[in-house]
Amino acid sequence: MRLLISLILLLSSTNLFAPKFFRQYELPWPIQNPRVTQNFKGKDHDGLDMISFISKEVKSVENCKVVEISKTINSTPRIICKSELFEYHYLHIFPLVKVNDEIKSGQLIAYYNNEGNSNGAHLHLIMINNLTREFLNPIIYLK
Repeated sequence: MRLLISLILLLSSTNLFAPKFFRQYELPWPIQNPRVTQNFKGKDHDGLDMISFISKEVKSVENCKVVEISKTINSTPRIICKSELFEYHYLHIFPLVKVNDEIKSGQLIAYYNNEGNSNGAHLHLIMINNLTREFLNPIIYLK
């Protein structure tokens, strides 16, 4: 099954219109009642920006392992988690997990804030295909 999924991802030339199979691959939003403030634009904007007026809690979108907690070149704090198919980057956060933690979908992993290169507190979510290393549009997969 994993090979089939990887093959479909590899053959998909664009993630703007994900194959029907992956429209069924639904992930929970990482924040409560999200409001998208900036959409995915490929190389121009490699992730999805969002805020919530209810809480600044950030929850994992999938079962995965924390592989890195660091700061980007512009001092933006981030958590990088890997599942079988995807790599997730959560940026502008205060982390609550440690490297090598196995986290469950829906588990509280951070609080988003205004650290790094930012005009206001928000979560920047990046999603990468582990096989092709292609940046994916998270909005396709979030339910």
